[in-house]
Amino acid sequence: MPNLVLENDLYLLEFDAAHGALVRLRDKVGGCEVIAEPRLSESFRLLLPMPEMHAHYILGNQQELSHGKVTGSRAVLRWNGPLNSPQGQFDIAVVLAVELAGDTAVFQMQVINRSSLVLTEVWQAMVGGMTGLGGDDAARRQTRATLPIGHGNWDRDLFANFGTRECLGVTHAEHHFAYPLQLSMPWLCLHNPQTGRALYCAALEQTPRTKLIRLALLPGVAHERKGTDWLRPDEVDGEPIGVTMNWVNIPHTQPGQTFVGPQIVIQCHAGNWRQSAGLYRQWFENQFLVVDSREQWIRRETAYLDTMFLLPEDNVNVTFAQMPQWAAAAKRAGLRALLISGWHRGGHDRGYPMYEPDPRLGTYEQLRQGIEQCHRLGMKVFFFVNFDPVDEATSWYQSEGKQYTALDWRRFDFGPYGWGMGTLSARASITRTGLVNCNPLHKPFRDLLVGFFRKLAEIGADGLHIDKLIVYNADFSPNLGVSPDQAMGEGELACLTEVMQACRKVSPDFCISYEGWWDRLLSYGDVTWWGSPEESALKVAFPQLTTCVGVTQPGDFNIINSAVLRGQSLLIGPGHYTQGADFPPMRRVIEYAAEVTRIRNALLDDVSRAAVAGKDELLVSGPFASDAHATWSVFRNTTTGRRAAVVVNAGSAALRLTDVQFARPSSGRATLHQPFHASTTITMPAGLEIEGERLAILVEA
Repeated sequence: MPNLVLENDLYLLEFDAAHGALVRLRDKVGGCEVIAEPRLSESFRLLLPMPEMHAHYILGNQQELSHGKVTGSRAVLRWNGPLNSPQGQFDIAVVLAVELAGDTAVFQMQVINRSSLVLTEVWQAMVGGMTGLGGDDAARRQTRATLPIGHGNWDRDLFANFGTRECLGVTHAEHHFAYPLQLSMPWLCLHNPQTGRALYCAALEQTPRTKLIRLALLPGVAHERKGTDWLRPDEVDGEPIGVTMNWVNIPHTQPGQTFVGPQIVIQCHAGNWRQSAGLYRQWFENQFLVVDSREQWIRRETAYLDTMFLLPEDNVNVTFAQMPQWAAAAKRAGLRALLISGWHRGGHDRGYPMYEPDPRLGTYEQLRQGIEQCHRLGMKVFFFVNFDPVDEATSWYQSEGKQYTALDWRRFDFGPYGWGMGTLSARASITRTGLVNCNPLHKPFRDLLVGFFRKLAEIGADGLHIDKLIVYNADFSPNLGVSPDQAMGEGELACLTEVMQACRKVSPDFCISYEGWWDRLLSYGDVTWWGSPEESALKVAFPQLTTCVGVTQPGDFNIINSAVLRGQSLLIGPGHYTQGADFPPMRRVIEYAAEVTRIRNALLDDVSRAAVAGKDELLVSGPFASDAHATWSVFRNTTTGRRAAVVVNAGSAALRLTDVQFARPSSGRATLHQPFHASTTITMPAGLEIEGERLAILVEA
């Protein structure tokens, strides 16, 4: 029986007639066979745990294909069941639909579970036997893999140095990453700078559920081998060598239910991961609202003062009665946005979810008066809160909150965590407060949070910072109404929606920042913690996003410079967030931050909300170009196309640039902005001197 072939002008896909495995994937435009070793091809894997065999997998390559048909641009493969494993036969059916739609190949799988077992894992869109993108072995080894991890990237020369984690339990080498716990966006890009071709692979759906991408190198690696950790053919006695890439859902589909997977999109294109990021953004903006940051006061600022009023060990730093002096010092330092942390019962990272004023700091009325005084000074005030973390020692948790705890698959909580601050024993985690996670998908818990935060809006708060908004992989709590892989994501989105609706009824300009990187949070805000020193695929996909970087110590001048270099905002927390803007040891660095903030707020769309254009857009010569302490970045205004360059001298001695200019086409004129200097117009190419630990910003005229 001949194999099934699905083909158009861009792709050729071939499926094994016996078992339905994808044995060929050809990028016709790039002239590349993506699958070099078809012996490693697979169709699917299913995990159905049994009472005495938790790791009970059903392998697609051991199931006969019941029916396969290609009609035009669409192929449908069916395994009608029962499916077989060494443990017996199981009444499960699988349907895989593959469609060539435009310039993409779209895979979507359904699994009909008529067995008596719970379907725990679904491995799908398995592309096995890859050795890179290119012609010969040397070209293929240039292929890199890039994934958007948190606020940075995971980037590896996968086909030369696969690397490996501690891979206990599998014979080979493996990497796996969960969305949204680790991945900020559910896609991967393989790209080869030598050939200029890339492969984008994304798992696309509106349902906010956990999924993982898996990369495996079979039969294994050579640890500590220099140059490459791939095994040589002569070392494996004819065994196939190659990488398998696939997506995995963890749906816990009950007997009698059907799992419908996400659309797995594969698209070959010119370029690299930056183009893949653009492809994902196009899809995302067609599915979800993305907040317009120009309408958010919190995004129009590029620096925020953050002070913990009360530490979890009862250290009082600022009271509500002292807020006018605290705000006045911030205003003198050129700051206009104030974040109050540790204001509630128990203090920072303690007492959650009792988000009401701690009596040691004052009353609601005193807090209202303090906010009013800040507003009179022209300041915005927002408050540090959380959704999930709960102090397990509170009477509320002991009497009510336990029933809302997020549970693992055995119905235990995920264990306490926390951060000590105010004593050495606490900082050493000997006497720290223990926190556990509750899920706001439970309506009584969500209602409690919404009520507390609405009260803040009613006394004048301009917004919230929602910390630890990290969506964990699963919650197995009973009676939530959704599968474990959806429960945490659904809970976060429901709580965000209701909090924003409730608070904006009181204050229409109410807005949020958050600690997290899940792309779905962009529907609510685009100011997030924490900035990474790495290049960020999330920032490339969504240029308006800003991450925050802490400025906490007297010598943090280069922290400020690096943040501007990467389009990040400043979270100014003098003395590790225990002091105000008048903290004497940090006077000079706060003055510098104020100058940088003055310039950046005026250039918001040029160097903060702008897209990264690449270093080669600015031509630099002279000693600066080769100095280890010198660097620069170039942004492009997403509305006007105007370029702006941030040039940083991180060394202690002044450096001179000669003949600096923007790459063509260019008007040859630019505005030069430097802290503590008046802005000037210069003609390029121009010379420029930058003092030690200082920066300059050049904006095309």
